[in-house]
Amino acid sequence: MVENTLQQNTCWLITRAATQVRPHLMQLAEHYGLTTVQVYTLFSLEPESPVSMHAISQFLLCDASNVTGVVDRLVARMLITRQEDPHDRRVKTVQLTKKGMILREKLIQELTEKQPDALRDFTPSQHAALQDLLRKV
Repeated sequence: MVENTLQQNTCWLITRAATQVRPHLMQLAEHYGLTTVQVYTLFSLEPESPVSMHAISQFLLCDASNVTGVVDRLVARMLITRQEDPHDRRVKTVQLTKKGMILREKLIQELTEKQPDALRDFTPSQHAALQDLLRKV
């Protein structure tokens, strides 16, 4: 009886789908010597657009102090830079380096090309429909 209720629950179905896809992202991150949080951080940045550390913490749904460690490790790998905001020295912004842009593009390309098993049998129109729905979420 509970299973039928869960099968009608959109939030649960999204959570279950994310659980099915997450190992694929973890393997991709590991292949490049990154953590999934580091990959999420790279995905939160657009080329040539500085983003505040606060905005990254909101994207990652974590405390700003956790972002500092993630950013430190990405800076050490020369994938991003961190600088003071010229308009407010209290604000630190992060930006992709050229090396970071290249890696981000590789990650996006591999994520797109190498579909996890949970998505492999979808038709192109099913992928498009799912993408439209998820963008609304």
